[in-house]
Amino acid sequence: MAIASTAPVVASPCATTTGTVALVAPCDGSSHAEAFERRGWHTVAVGCEASALGRAAYGDSVEHRGSLRQTVKALRGLGVSAVVAGSAAGVGLADRIAWHLGMPLGDPETSRWRHDRGVQAPVLARAGIPVDDPCQGPTERPPARRFVVNSVSRPGADGHPVHVVTDVWAETRSGDQLLLRTDLLDRHEPLTRVLSAFMPAVLDALGVMRGPVTARVAHDELRGPRLVSALAVPGSSPADEALRVATGYDRAADVLDTWTPPTPARRVPGPDGHRVVRVHLRRGGGAAGGPRLGHVLRRLPTVVAVSPDLLGRTPPGDDARYREVVLSDGDPAAIEADYRTVRDVALGGVHGEQRH
Repeated sequence: MAIASTAPVVASPCATTTGTVALVAPCDGSSHAEAFERRGWHTVAVGCEASALGRAAYGDSVEHRGSLRQTVKALRGLGVSAVVAGSAAGVGLADRIAWHLGMPLGDPETSRWRHDRGVQAPVLARAGIPVDDPCQGPTERPPARRFVVNSVSRPGADGHPVHVVTDVWAETRSGDQLLLRTDLLDRHEPLTRVLSAFMPAVLDALGVMRGPVTARVAHDELRGPRLVSALAVPGSSPADEALRVATGYDRAADVLDTWTPPTPARRVPGPDGHRVVRVHLRRGGGAAGGPRLGHVLRRLPTVVAVSPDLLGRTPPGDDARYREVVLSDGDPAAIEADYRTVRDVALGGVHGEQRH
Protein backbone atom coordinates (compact mmCIF):
# COMPACT_ATOMS: atom_id res chain seq x y z
CA MET A 1 0.00 0.00 0.00
CA ALA A 2 1.45 3.35 -1.00
CA ILE A 3 1.71 5.93 1.74
CA ALA A 4 1.73 9.62 0.83
CA SER A 5 4.92 11.43 1.77
CA THR A 6 3.20 13.93 4.01
CA ALA A 7 4.21 14.95 7.51
CA PRO A 8 3.33 12.15 9.93
CA VAL A 9 1.17 12.57 12.99
CA VAL A 10 3.63 12.13 15.85
CA ALA A 11 2.40 10.52 19.04
CA SER A 12 3.05 12.18 22.36
CA PRO A 13 6.27 10.85 23.95
CA CYS A 14 5.94 8.39 26.77
CA ALA A 15 6.60 9.64 30.29
CA THR A 16 8.47 6.50 31.26
CA THR A 17 11.93 5.29 30.39
CA THR A 18 10.83 1.73 29.64
CA GLY A 19 8.18 0.22 27.42
CA THR A 20 7.60 -2.37 24.73
CA VAL A 21 9.82 -2.50 21.66
CA ALA A 22 8.96 -4.25 18.39
CA LEU A 23 11.99 -5.81 16.67
CA VAL A 24 11.11 -6.16 12.99
CA ALA A 25 12.62 -9.07 11.04
CA PRO A 26 15.29 -9.83 13.65
CA CYS A 27 18.27 -11.86 12.51
CA ASP A 28 18.87 -15.33 13.91
CA GLY A 29 21.39 -15.09 16.71
CA SER A 30 20.78 -11.37 17.25
CA SER A 31 21.62 -10.11 20.73
CA HIS A 32 19.29 -7.09 20.50
CA ALA A 33 16.42 -8.73 22.37
CA GLU A 34 18.57 -9.67 25.35
CA ALA A 35 20.14 -6.20 25.41
CA PHE A 36 16.75 -4.49 25.45
CA GLU A 37 15.28 -6.88 28.02
CA ARG A 38 18.21 -6.19 30.37
CA ARG A 39 17.23 -2.52 30.31
CA GLY A 40 13.68 -3.28 31.37
CA TRP A 41 11.97 -3.24 27.96
CA HIS A 42 9.52 -5.91 26.87
CA THR A 43 10.37 -7.23 23.39
CA VAL A 44 8.11 -8.31 20.52
CA ALA A 45 9.51 -10.07 17.47
CA VAL A 46 7.77 -9.17 14.19
CA GLY A 47 8.39 -11.45 11.23
CA CYS A 48 6.90 -12.89 8.07
CA GLU A 49 7.18 -16.56 9.02
CA ALA A 50 5.77 -18.18 12.13
CA SER A 51 8.74 -20.55 12.25
CA ALA A 52 11.04 -17.56 12.75
CA LEU A 53 9.10 -16.22 15.73
CA GLY A 54 8.31 -17.14 19.29
CA ARG A 55 11.86 -17.87 20.37
CA ALA A 56 12.55 -17.67 24.07
CA ALA A 57 14.59 -14.50 23.64
CA TYR A 58 11.44 -12.48 22.93
CA GLY A 59 8.59 -11.70 25.28
CA ASP A 60 5.99 -11.88 22.48
CA SER A 61 5.81 -12.37 18.73
CA VAL A 62 3.60 -11.15 15.90
CA GLU A 63 3.50 -12.78 12.49
CA HIS A 64 3.14 -10.31 9.64
CA ARG A 65 0.99 -12.01 6.98
CA GLY A 66 0.87 -9.14 4.52
CA SER A 67 -1.81 -7.07 6.21
CA LEU A 68 -0.21 -3.97 7.69
CA ARG A 69 -3.48 -3.05 9.38
CA GLN A 70 -3.65 -6.36 11.25
CA THR A 71 0.02 -6.20 12.26
CA VAL A 72 -0.28 -2.63 13.56
CA LYS A 73 -3.47 -3.56 15.43
CA ALA A 74 -1.70 -6.48 17.12
CA LEU A 75 1.24 -4.30 18.11
CA ARG A 76 -1.04 -1.60 19.49
CA GLY A 77 -2.72 -4.29 21.58
CA LEU A 78 0.68 -5.24 23.01
CA GLY A 79 1.40 -1.62 23.93
CA VAL A 80 4.35 -1.17 21.57
CA SER A 81 6.03 2.19 22.19
CA ALA A 82 9.20 1.73 20.09
CA VAL A 83 9.99 0.13 16.74
CA VAL A 84 13.46 -1.05 15.69
CA ALA A 85 14.48 -2.77 12.46
CA GLY A 86 16.22 -6.01 13.37
CA SER A 87 17.92 -6.42 9.97
CA ALA A 88 18.22 -4.75 6.58
CA ALA A 89 15.23 -6.80 5.45
CA GLY A 90 13.15 -5.26 8.22
CA VAL A 91 13.82 -1.57 7.50
CA GLY A 92 10.90 -1.05 5.11
CA LEU A 93 8.34 -2.85 7.27
CA ALA A 94 9.62 -1.11 10.41
CA ASP A 95 9.15 2.26 8.69
CA ARG A 96 5.56 1.41 7.74
CA ILE A 97 4.69 0.10 11.19
CA ALA A 98 6.21 3.07 12.99
CA TRP A 99 4.48 5.52 10.61
CA HIS A 100 1.06 4.03 11.33
CA LEU A 101 1.76 3.97 15.06
CA GLY A 102 2.48 7.71 14.88
CA MET A 103 6.13 7.23 15.83
CA PRO A 104 7.98 7.60 12.52
CA LEU A 105 11.45 6.27 11.86
CA GLY A 106 11.44 7.66 8.33
CA ASP A 107 9.09 8.13 5.39
CA PRO A 108 8.11 4.65 4.14
CA GLU A 109 8.33 5.93 0.56
CA THR A 110 12.08 6.39 1.03
CA SER A 111 12.89 3.27 3.07
CA ARG A 112 15.39 1.98 0.51
CA TRP A 113 17.49 5.10 1.08
CA ARG A 114 18.24 3.78 4.56
CA HIS A 115 19.40 0.26 3.66
CA ASP A 116 20.08 -0.09 -0.08
CA ARG A 117 23.61 0.96 -1.04
CA GLY A 118 22.73 1.11 -4.73
CA VAL A 119 19.98 3.65 -4.07
CA GLN A 120 22.00 5.69 -1.58
CA ALA A 121 24.64 6.82 -4.08
CA PRO A 122 22.30 8.77 -6.42
CA VAL A 123 20.32 10.16 -3.48
CA LEU A 124 23.47 11.57 -1.89
CA ALA A 125 24.80 12.78 -5.25
CA ARG A 126 21.64 14.87 -5.71
CA ALA A 127 22.30 16.39 -2.28
CA GLY A 128 25.92 17.15 -3.19
CA ILE A 129 27.34 14.66 -0.68
CA PRO A 130 30.36 12.61 -1.84
CA VAL A 131 30.09 8.82 -1.98
CA ASP A 132 32.86 6.26 -2.23
CA ASP A 133 34.31 5.72 -5.70
CA PRO A 134 36.53 2.61 -5.34
CA CYS A 135 40.02 2.95 -6.93
CA GLN A 136 40.52 0.70 -9.95
CA GLY A 137 43.59 -0.20 -12.02
CA PRO A 138 47.27 -0.55 -11.09
CA THR A 139 47.98 3.19 -11.40
CA GLU A 140 45.32 4.32 -8.95
CA ARG A 141 46.12 5.61 -5.48
CA PRO A 142 46.04 3.17 -2.51
CA PRO A 143 42.56 2.47 -1.10
CA ALA A 144 41.25 5.05 1.34
CA ARG A 145 41.03 4.19 5.02
CA ARG A 146 37.69 2.76 6.11
CA PHE A 147 35.75 3.69 9.23
CA VAL A 148 32.57 2.57 10.97
CA VAL A 149 30.50 5.48 12.27
CA ASN A 150 27.55 4.80 14.58
CA SER A 151 24.86 7.38 15.29
CA VAL A 152 21.43 7.83 16.85
CA SER A 153 18.77 10.34 15.85
CA ARG A 154 15.62 11.65 17.49
CA PRO A 155 13.06 14.38 16.79
CA GLY A 156 14.15 17.74 18.16
CA ALA A 157 12.02 20.37 19.84
CA ASP A 158 11.34 22.02 16.47
CA GLY A 159 10.35 18.73 14.83
CA HIS A 160 13.57 18.38 12.87
CA PRO A 161 15.76 15.37 13.69
CA VAL A 162 18.83 15.77 15.88
CA HIS A 163 21.69 13.46 14.89
CA VAL A 164 24.43 12.43 17.33
CA VAL A 165 27.50 10.42 16.34
CA THR A 166 28.13 8.06 19.25
CA ASP A 167 31.29 6.15 18.32
CA VAL A 168 33.79 5.95 15.46
CA TRP A 169 35.97 2.93 14.63
CA ALA A 170 38.99 2.69 12.30
CA GLU A 171 39.49 -0.50 10.30
CA THR A 172 42.88 -2.09 9.60
CA ARG A 173 43.04 -4.54 6.70
CA SER A 174 45.64 -6.86 5.24
CA GLY A 175 47.12 -6.44 1.77
CA ASP A 176 44.38 -8.67 0.34
CA GLN A 177 41.74 -6.64 2.21
CA LEU A 178 40.92 -9.12 4.98
CA LEU A 179 39.74 -7.29 8.08
CA LEU A 180 42.33 -7.59 10.86
CA ARG A 181 41.23 -5.16 13.59
CA THR A 182 38.87 -2.27 14.31
CA ASP A 183 40.01 0.41 16.78
CA LEU A 184 37.73 2.75 18.71
CA LEU A 185 38.84 6.32 18.02
CA ASP A 186 39.19 8.74 20.91
CA ARG A 187 36.53 11.44 20.79
CA HIS A 188 39.24 14.14 20.73
CA GLU A 189 41.03 12.78 17.65
CA PRO A 190 40.82 15.06 14.59
CA LEU A 191 39.42 12.25 12.44
CA THR A 192 36.60 11.67 14.95
CA ARG A 193 35.63 15.32 14.61
CA VAL A 194 35.87 15.24 10.80
CA LEU A 195 33.69 12.13 10.46
CA SER A 196 31.22 13.36 13.08
CA ALA A 197 30.80 16.63 11.17
CA PHE A 198 30.26 14.70 7.90
CA MET A 199 27.42 12.47 9.09
CA PRO A 200 24.49 14.85 9.91
CA ALA A 201 24.12 15.95 6.29
CA VAL A 202 24.24 12.29 5.19
CA LEU A 203 21.53 11.32 7.67
CA ASP A 204 19.34 14.25 6.62
CA ALA A 205 19.75 13.33 2.95
CA LEU A 206 18.77 9.71 3.69
CA GLY A 207 15.64 10.82 5.53
CA VAL A 208 16.58 9.47 8.95
CA MET A 209 14.11 10.75 11.56
CA ARG A 210 14.75 8.50 14.53
CA GLY A 211 16.81 5.57 15.70
CA PRO A 212 20.26 4.10 15.00
CA VAL A 213 22.35 4.09 11.83
CA THR A 214 25.60 2.22 11.23
CA ALA A 215 27.57 3.86 8.42
CA ARG A 216 30.76 2.85 6.64
CA VAL A 217 32.84 5.80 5.50
CA ALA A 218 36.00 6.03 3.39
CA HIS A 219 38.45 8.86 4.06
CA ASP A 220 41.72 10.11 2.67
CA GLU A 221 43.48 13.46 3.02
CA LEU A 222 42.95 14.43 -0.62
CA ARG A 223 39.23 13.78 -1.00
CA GLY A 224 38.00 13.78 2.59
CA PRO A 225 35.12 11.60 3.84
CA ARG A 226 32.82 9.71 1.46
CA LEU A 227 29.94 7.42 2.35
CA VAL A 228 30.35 3.75 1.50
CA SER A 229 27.02 2.56 2.92
CA ALA A 230 24.51 3.23 5.68
CA LEU A 231 22.11 0.87 7.43
CA ALA A 232 19.31 1.93 9.77
CA VAL A 233 19.77 -1.05 12.08
CA PRO A 234 21.44 -0.97 15.52
CA GLY A 235 24.97 -2.31 15.57
CA SER A 236 25.81 -5.10 17.95
CA SER A 237 29.04 -6.89 18.80
CA PRO A 238 30.88 -8.49 21.71
CA ALA A 239 32.58 -5.09 22.11
CA ASP A 240 29.43 -3.28 23.30
CA GLU A 241 30.10 -3.75 27.02
CA ALA A 242 33.74 -2.71 26.58
CA LEU A 243 32.50 0.37 24.74
CA ARG A 244 30.23 1.24 27.68
CA VAL A 245 33.04 0.86 30.21
CA ALA A 246 35.51 2.84 28.10
CA THR A 247 33.22 5.74 27.08
CA GLY A 248 30.04 5.64 29.16
CA TYR A 249 28.03 5.02 25.97
CA ASP A 250 25.43 2.24 26.23
CA ARG A 251 24.42 1.33 22.68
CA ALA A 252 21.16 -0.47 23.49
CA ALA A 253 20.07 2.17 26.02
CA ASP A 254 20.67 5.01 23.58
CA VAL A 255 18.67 3.27 20.84
CA LEU A 256 15.74 3.01 23.25
CA ASP A 257 16.26 6.55 24.53
CA THR A 258 15.35 7.89 21.09
CA TRP A 259 11.76 6.89 21.93
CA THR A 260 11.58 8.57 25.34
CA PRO A 261 11.86 12.19 26.49
CA PRO A 262 15.43 13.43 26.96
CA THR A 263 16.59 13.11 30.54
CA PRO A 264 18.45 15.96 32.29
CA ALA A 265 21.15 13.63 33.59
CA ARG A 266 24.04 12.93 31.22
CA ARG A 267 26.25 9.87 31.21
CA VAL A 268 29.70 10.42 32.66
CA PRO A 269 32.26 9.81 29.89
CA GLY A 270 34.78 7.07 30.44
CA PRO A 271 38.43 7.86 31.01
CA ASP A 272 40.32 9.50 28.14
CA GLY A 273 42.76 7.20 26.42
CA HIS A 274 40.97 3.97 27.38
CA ARG A 275 41.28 1.89 24.24
CA VAL A 276 38.99 -0.73 22.74
CA VAL A 277 40.18 -2.96 19.88
CA ARG A 278 38.10 -5.55 18.07
CA VAL A 279 40.36 -8.28 16.64
CA HIS A 280 38.85 -10.15 13.68
CA LEU A 281 39.77 -13.80 13.04
CA ARG A 282 38.69 -15.20 9.70
CA ARG A 283 36.60 -18.34 9.69
CA GLY A 284 36.98 -21.16 7.21
CA GLY A 285 39.55 -23.66 6.02
CA GLY A 286 38.33 -26.40 8.35
CA ALA A 287 40.22 -24.82 11.22
CA ALA A 288 40.12 -26.10 14.74
CA GLY A 289 39.31 -23.68 17.50
CA GLY A 290 35.98 -23.02 19.13
CA PRO A 291 35.95 -23.28 22.93
CA ARG A 292 39.58 -24.44 23.01
CA LEU A 293 40.76 -21.27 21.28
CA GLY A 294 38.39 -19.16 23.37
CA HIS A 295 39.76 -20.64 26.59
CA VAL A 296 43.32 -19.74 25.58
CA LEU A 297 42.44 -16.20 24.53
CA ARG A 298 40.35 -15.42 27.61
CA ARG A 299 43.47 -15.83 29.75
CA LEU A 300 45.09 -12.76 28.20
CA PRO A 301 44.93 -9.75 30.55
CA THR A 302 43.25 -7.26 28.17
CA VAL A 303 40.76 -9.70 26.57
CA VAL A 304 37.29 -8.75 27.83
CA ALA A 305 35.01 -10.59 25.38
CA VAL A 306 35.02 -13.10 22.52
CA SER A 307 32.47 -14.19 19.94
CA PRO A 308 29.90 -16.70 21.27
CA ASP A 309 31.23 -19.53 19.10
CA LEU A 310 34.61 -19.19 20.82
CA LEU A 311 32.77 -20.12 24.01
CA GLY A 312 30.92 -23.04 22.41
CA ARG A 313 27.66 -21.09 22.00
CA THR A 314 27.30 -20.50 18.25
CA PRO A 315 23.88 -18.93 17.68
CA PRO A 316 21.64 -20.58 15.05
CA GLY A 317 21.98 -18.97 11.65
CA ASP A 318 25.30 -17.33 12.54
CA ASP A 319 27.16 -17.07 9.23
CA ALA A 320 29.50 -14.21 10.11
CA ARG A 321 32.73 -14.20 8.15
CA TYR A 322 34.86 -13.33 11.17
CA ARG A 323 35.15 -14.33 14.79
CA GLU A 324 35.87 -11.49 17.17
CA VAL A 325 38.11 -10.99 20.20
CA VAL A 326 37.71 -7.72 22.14
CA LEU A 327 40.65 -6.06 23.89
CA SER A 328 40.14 -3.16 26.30
CA ASP A 329 42.62 -1.35 28.55
CA GLY A 330 44.04 2.06 29.41
CA ASP A 331 47.58 0.95 28.55
CA PRO A 332 48.24 0.99 24.77
CA ALA A 333 51.33 -1.20 25.17
CA ALA A 334 49.27 -3.90 26.92
CA ILE A 335 46.68 -3.77 24.14
CA GLU A 336 49.32 -4.17 21.43
CA ALA A 337 51.07 -7.02 23.26
CA ASP A 338 47.84 -8.97 23.54
CA TYR A 339 46.90 -8.14 19.95
CA ARG A 340 50.12 -9.74 18.73
CA THR A 341 49.49 -12.75 20.96
CA VAL A 342 45.93 -13.19 19.67
CA ARG A 343 47.11 -13.18 16.09
CA ASP A 344 50.09 -15.44 16.83
CA VAL A 345 47.84 -18.00 18.54
CA ALA A 346 45.40 -17.89 15.62
CA LEU A 347 48.07 -17.93 12.93
CA GLY A 348 50.02 -20.66 14.66
CA GLY A 349 47.53 -23.29 13.56
CA VAL A 350 44.85 -23.14 16.21
CA HIS A 351 42.65 -21.11 13.90
CA GLY A 352 44.08 -22.12 10.52
CA GLU A 353 44.60 -18.64 9.02
CA GLN A 354 47.32 -17.53 6.66
CA ARG A 355 49.94 -15.18 8.08
CA HIS A 356 49.65 -11.64 6.76
